[in-house]
Amino acid sequence: MAFGIMVYNQAHHLERSLQSILAQSFSDFRLVAIDDNSADDSFAILERYAKLDPRLQIHRNQKRIGYVRNARQSYALCRDGFPSLQFFAWASDHDVLHPNWLELHIAALKAEPDAALAYSWHQVIDANGSLIHPRALRAADRSHSRDARARMIFAVHEVPAGALIYGLFRMAALRKTSGICPVMAPDALLIAELALAGSFVCIQEFLWHRRYFRLFSVKRQRRNSFPDGAPLHTYLPTTVQHTSILVYDLFVRRLAESALSRWQAGLLALTFIAARQRNEWRRMRRQRNFAKTKGAAPWSRRLKRFRNIASKKGAAEAVARELRSWLSTAVKLLRGRE
Repeated sequence: MAFGIMVYNQAHHLERSLQSILAQSFSDFRLVAIDDNSADDSFAILERYAKLDPRLQIHRNQKRIGYVRNARQSYALCRDGFPSLQFFAWASDHDVLHPNWLELHIAALKAEPDAALAYSWHQVIDANGSLIHPRALRAADRSHSRDARARMIFAVHEVPAGALIYGLFRMAALRKTSGICPVMAPDALLIAELALAGSFVCIQEFLWHRRYFRLFSVKRQRRNSFPDGAPLHTYLPTTVQHTSILVYDLFVRRLAESALSRWQAGLLALTFIAARQRNEWRRMRRQRNFAKTKGAAPWSRRLKRFRNIASKKGAAEAVARELRSWLSTAVKLLRGRE
């Protein structure tokens, strides 16, 4: 088993993340860390831990290459460096794993030979480690194990890919996918393709802490994924980007079961489009609902309210109320993703 961890400017949290991985109760694994030319002390921390634990292999990019290429590189190093690898997991440089995370995930995959991925519940924490809210992810119906279409709907619509990407993958299934592709939201595409290769197993325990720093931003994701400039196709709708690759994989690479006919492959592609579009409608509905809340008032109304409070109770009170309002909105947005 091997972990691949992508590191970039997370010196404040990296040490805690490394400790949580290296302290796993199941200790027979390798950890491959790639520092993406961090400007802080991240690589120095990696060097120090590599001297203490031979399971840790460290690499450093000469220039920043971004999340997508770094994730692909970490996977390739583990896949090619350990040919007999059975399980693989991407790890975050700022999240924290429970000591039994690996042991329970491996046990779950061994108990379900047809499963492609094992994942668990997690707790969302802020930059300081304070709990924002627990997140109990849905478990797939056992009948999904033999129905590729049902598995895809579940993967796209019922569970967040951003959480599943940090689960434990069976290498035999992961090799059948395109991996992390150079598109926006590549984790969502990978999870959808993985659903064609096997079922998912949910461990209904809180086995890791996921750290949130700020609300999601498409612009920031594009910049972090492609620091040298995003390809033009990443400005297309995400559904178009993902569907193009999925159709190629289904009809050319024959990603799904070999017995799958062309009309069945087409049905899977249409299912993927429908599920993704449903997600978009649900996201837009949430945004409209949040726009009606006090915390997400239009800018003109917010500015008028700020001036009224400042004139009556002072600027300090106006700023404090505005910060509380934005914090309330942030919590609602996070909870709305459940």
